[in-house]
Amino acid sequence: MESEETPTPVDPEVRAYVYSLVSALGGTGTDEDGRYVLGDDALACLKDLKRWLKLYDEKANRLDVARCLAEANLVEGDLLEILGAWPEEATEDRVKSKVALACRMCTQELSAELF
Repeated sequence: MESEETPTPVDPEVRAYVYSLVSALGGTGTDEDGRYVLGDDALACLKDLKRWLKLYDEKANRLDVARCLAEANLVEGDLLEILGAWPEEATEDRVKSKVALACRMCTQELSAELF
């Protein structure tokens, strides 16, 4: 009979920090007709998430940050909403371009962790 390994619990401090970054990234606003609204420091949040994926998960040889991001529904709830909110012709806006690139890089880092 095969025994299934129970996943080790995620450090509560790591979980709290990752969730705070996801929350600060943005969300749907009631004053914006339910559209996704970026947080004030969205670009910094995306960079921090990428850094945490790379440094914490690789260093600890665990997927704690990746698990928290999956639980927080980062890809569908935030990254796809951010990328889908901008028209393709909005390439001149440097801030939007940087945020889109950071979304892509964060997604690539997450994919590399899981696969």
